[in-house]
Amino acid sequence: MSQDVRAAAYHRLHWLWPILARPATRRALRWAAWGLLGAWLAFAALVLALRYAVLPKVADYRTEIERHRVTLERVEDRLADAHALTTGARRYEQLALQLTGLALGDEMATQLHEKQSRSAAALASGDVGSANLALAEFEQAVVQVNLAYTLRIVNREGVQSGVWRYHEDAPDGKNYYLVVEAVDGNGQVLSLPVTNEETQRATTVARFAIRVPQSEYDKVKADKLDNGLIDDAIVGEKRRGELDVDYRVAVAGGAITEW
Repeated sequence: MSQDVRAAAYHRLHWLWPILARPATRRALRWAAWGLLGAWLAFAALVLALRYAVLPKVADYRTEIERHRVTLERVEDRLADAHALTTGARRYEQLALQLTGLALGDEMATQLHEKQSRSAAALASGDVGSANLALAEFEQAVVQVNLAYTLRIVNREGVQSGVWRYHEDAPDGKNYYLVVEAVDGNGQVLSLPVTNEETQRATTVARFAIRVPQSEYDKVKADKLDNGLIDDAIVGEKRRGELDVDYRVAVAGGAITEW
């Protein structure tokens, strides 16, 4: 360092030298140095403790950690079930309220109240899967009984009118379906709650597919291949106050909502 630099530094810091010369300042600096050294030593001791005392024992706690993880997952599952059952109970109350406003014959009232009782019992059991299935059946019945419509095969160029799906229990390994929609007296396509037999989930859809024998599927396929349209597309009628569709074609039971 040149003499000029030293002189400039001394001139700028000349006010600091009297402060540093005070005994109290020297003691404070000394204690600060010892404090920094102590903090560094404490940090080093903490690192060594973690390395040689804590980390080698982590394996000893794995069983306990896993037990608590499993317990937490069970609690989360129970909370999810409780939420699903609470939602189902509200859905049940809404359906029961709709049912009270319907004018039904004795036989139809008995059928609907049986479905209502099964839904209530399933909710009370706490079985979410059974409750969802029972509620889906109850909802479909409540919606269906107050509707009147014609069930028609989708009969438009470029739109599938039938599908088939692999199924190991079917005679030839396949299930056959006709794609249909419900049309009311005003020509409007209705959205209906339908349970998908492959997933057992109920969804409200405007188009779904009903399972039929292969012979019925082949007949519709040949009809559409002839000129691109189906000459007789009506497969059934649903009358108000009744639950079931009066089918004009053979059906095998079951439906799907996606393919």
